[in-house]
Amino acid sequence: MTMVLPVIMNVGLNIYLIPIYGLKGAVWATMASYGAGLIISFIVARRYFPLPLPFRALVECSFACVVMAGSVLALPQQIDALPDIIELIIKAGVGALVYGIVAFVINAANCRGLANELVAKLKARSHLENVEA
Repeated sequence: MTMVLPVIMNVGLNIYLIPIYGLKGAVWATMASYGAGLIISFIVARRYFPLPLPFRALVECSFACVVMAGSVLALPQQIDALPDIIELIIKAGVGALVYGIVAFVINAANCRGLANELVAKLKARSHLENVEA
């Protein structure tokens, strides 16, 4: 039920925006509709499932996203002349690398602790396999 209004909104905005702006109008309509659906779902979910919101993790991850977006936008314009798949791989790779580094450095959502636990589990598994062999 939470997506009924966004679907109606998407159809209406598409009918209005596509003749004026073309494909960009369709993108804007979809983004606005998804945003409305997100807000409605959030409100309904908070009523039935009142879970705590990790605002600190949200701010930390948002900061990492901003730095990632800035780094991708700062890439040289010559990359745009490459074939699309190569451009996508470079931009996605740089974005993922920068996001990962920033998130790890600021310990966003306790990612350092989770990484340490994962490394410890992998070491224990490796040690166990060596002992059994």
